[in-house]
Amino acid sequence: MTFLLAAVLFVQAPQAPPPPLTIDHALSVQLDPAAHRITVVDEVLLPAGLRQPARFRLHRGLGTPDAGPDFTVVPVGGAQEAEAGVGEHGAASVRTFELRPKGDWPADRRVRLGYAGVIHDPLVEEEQEYGRSFARTAGLVDERGVVLSGSSFFVPNFGDALVTFRMQVTGPADWLSVSQGERTAHGPGRSTWSCPHPMDEIYLVAAPFREYSRPAGPGVTAQAFLRSDDPNLAAKYLEATVQYLDMYTRLIGPYPFAKFALVENFWETGYGMPSFTLLGAQVIRLPFILHTSYPHEI
Repeated sequence: MTFLLAAVLFVQAPQAPPPPLTIDHALSVQLDPAAHRITVVDEVLLPAGLRQPARFRLHRGLGTPDAGPDFTVVPVGGAQEAEAGVGEHGAASVRTFELRPKGDWPADRRVRLGYAGVIHDPLVEEEQEYGRSFARTAGLVDERGVVLSGSSFFVPNFGDALVTFRMQVTGPADWLSVSQGERTAHGPGRSTWSCPHPMDEIYLVAAPFREYSRPAGPGVTAQAFLRSDDPNLAAKYLEATVQYLDMYTRLIGPYPFAKFALVENFWETGYGMPSFTLLGAQVIRLPFILHTSYPHEI
């Protein structure tokens, strides 16, 4: 009887869910902050398990992508149909598209999408923290700075698939950009970021930052991107980054990224992203943040 019950339980045990699909993006992004405009070329590598025809969502302000001579991009529900694309940082107006090959799918399942347009969703007030008013936006390309995330739908969103990416960002000559992962190239107005770790979304933050850095352990750099020249404040955060990365490495295990960066925002935020945190100018100057909220973000 015991053997029979064990056999029944074994047969009825639920199957483990399949691992999520991962889509790779090779992005070239040009920022025109004065016009609130972004231009993107995205070379997408689609996994074989993705349902066909492939559906994706994109910010309404970016128009209908061009997929070259071998593919057709068709709006779902009509050319002007839009819906709210809800994400962690807000709800953008998005459109859904179907991507269809004009013949057979190419063997490497690689598609090159090009699109451009305006992303300038308004800031919306949210709950107060530390006695100060916070706000959020689905996405902003602005002369004060750029803050884009999965909520912005600035990269084609193929449902629940995870993403890996390489992203070359070009903007004004005195601007710097920040994203997850590692910066693999850097020059005036131009940076390239690489993230081989599967992610839920892609972040892009840019502004006329002042950059500070110091080593934070084998293969890891502590960085601070501030909106004004403030070496004393940067030094405090760099030292805290080194201290807490060391502490958490001993408690949890090796830190998996090439950097951790403090990034100063142009409105009050308290966001933690993989390998960086986006904090408001007033927040980072509160004396208790350095040893309370900041290590929490790390």
